[in-house]
Amino acid sequence: MEETFKKAYERRNQPKNLIFHSDRGSRYTSKTFRRLLDEMDVIQSFSAKGHPYDNAVAESFFKFLKLEEINRRTYYTKKELEDSLFEYIEGFHNSTFL
Repeated sequence: MEETFKKAYERRNQPKNLIFHSDRGSRYTSKTFRRLLDEMDVIQSFSAKGHPYDNAVAESFFKFLKLEEINRRTYYTKKELEDSLFEYIEGFHNSTFL
């Protein structure tokens, strides 16, 4: 997860004042991931526990990420998962903002 985030961050030329929206999954609230965001001076945003509509855009994105990508494939290595996530996010970003 950390490597995928680093790749995306670097590919976008280390944007300043970046806000990272996510769900409250353990991978996003872990000490390791929080430390990475702090080191990169990235602000983390997620909904209050039990209030998913506080962050509806992020919640919707992760719903479709799981539905359209993660749950439809089998990953045999961490690298396969990271590449899949990176491609999905890049495809989503490019098709949404072009």
